[in-house]
Amino acid sequence: MRIRETGVLLLAVVLLAALVPAATAGDGNLVESSRAEPVTATDWNLLGGTYLNEGRYDLAIAAFDEAIAMEPGHARAYFNRGQALAKLGRHSEAIAAYETAVGLDPALKGVVAGFLSASEAVVYPGIPSGSVLSGYFQPGWKYLEIDNRYGNQDVVVALTPFSTRTVATTAVYVKKGYSHMFYQVIPPGTYEFYITFGSRWNSQEKRFDENAGYLRWQLPQSFDSMSGYTMTFLSQEVQPSWFQRNLVFIEPDGFPRI
Repeated sequence: MRIRETGVLLLAVVLLAALVPAATAGDGNLVESSRAEPVTATDWNLLGGTYLNEGRYDLAIAAFDEAIAMEPGHARAYFNRGQALAKLGRHSEAIAAYETAVGLDPALKGVVAGFLSASEAVVYPGIPSGSVLSGYFQPGWKYLEIDNRYGNQDVVVALTPFSTRTVATTAVYVKKGYSHMFYQVIPPGTYEFYITFGSRWNSQEKRFDENAGYLRWQLPQSFDSMSGYTMTFLSQEVQPSWFQRNLVFIEPDGFPRI
């Protein structure tokens, strides 16, 4: 479940626990803590809150995990866990925790919205079509043209030297409906082509988070003699007479690192 609301970002930590008295800090935010030995899921959630307030984020996550293990439907523990993850820069995991919290308790939607929006701004910054994700430009190198005007998904095209196939030396991002020419971006040599497609490009994890798929071009391409390469994407409904299927699906772990 994706939340599209934009709330006011609360800069202070907000901790939620059921049926426990709360002390109000000077800035008006809810602060709860407990030093008692945790017994119940609520106890673990409170202990995690103490660690979170103290900036001991790894311990906080471990405590929230204990709360969730004891009570899998503990929405507040998921929300608090998301805050700790975000503090550590683990925003993709934080988003998942926030969404789980709201899925378990829709009443938390308004409270979670600001935190969720902040993490989504980090993970999904909205990079422009035509961005080079890996590689650089060098005079005398070859061009790469990606025509995605008729495709129905955003794409990332990655090239690896034929001898390695694990790390992309060139990777470019092209949104559906766009076409881009990348001049002087590919050194001479023979390359494998890999494509991942989908929506919501995750800049932290280097992947599409929705409707993702992974492909490999079956024919290595040599850039020693030719000046460049053009790749055209078509929707499955549009296949002209010259169309020849040279792409094979691969597992996500078969896609090179960007």
